[in-house]
Amino acid sequence: SPSTTTTYTLTVVGPNGCTATDMVTVTVDNTPPVANAGTSGTIGCVSSNMSIGVSTGATNTYSWLPTSGLSNASAVPTTASPSSTTTYTLTVVGPNGCTATDMVTVTVDNTPPTANAGTGGTINCNVSSVNIGVSTGASNSYSWLPSTGLSNASAVPTTASPTVNTTYTL
Repeated sequence: SPSTTTTYTLTVVGPNGCTATDMVTVTVDNTPPVANAGTSGTIGCVSSNMSIGVSTGATNTYSWLPTSGLSNASAVPTTASPSSTTTYTLTVVGPNGCTATDMVTVTVDNTPPTANAGTGGTINCNVSSVNIGVSTGASNSYSWLPSTGLSNASAVPTTASPTVNTTYTL
């Protein structure tokens, strides 16, 4: 078994002293295919799935483990929608039988943000407005309903100056 492609020459000498030669080449192709499971990512409340895997050759075969949460466990790309954070392993088999693997993690984050509308307050002849709402994270976005009487309906805290009793929902 050669470790690299090798050409062998066979020489045959007959009983009459004549010779004949022939050559044969043994090709060594142990180049593994490329496995590309894609980029890890997070799914959650807005998007419940993501595409994983990149095709690295039409003659390769593909298989994923585990198979749960996948739209097709023998295709790339495929859609992953696991119910909990999962690391998938892609195994690629090339036409020469050599294999390669790669992994991708799909993180599931269905944790809702905290909404804190604050304690409210009373507007009277001495107090014309109250601050409502408490920030629960700089990366959160906020929306108040109704927006009537608010200084900013998409901010916390915000100033409420309604002219009638009003219940605001954050």
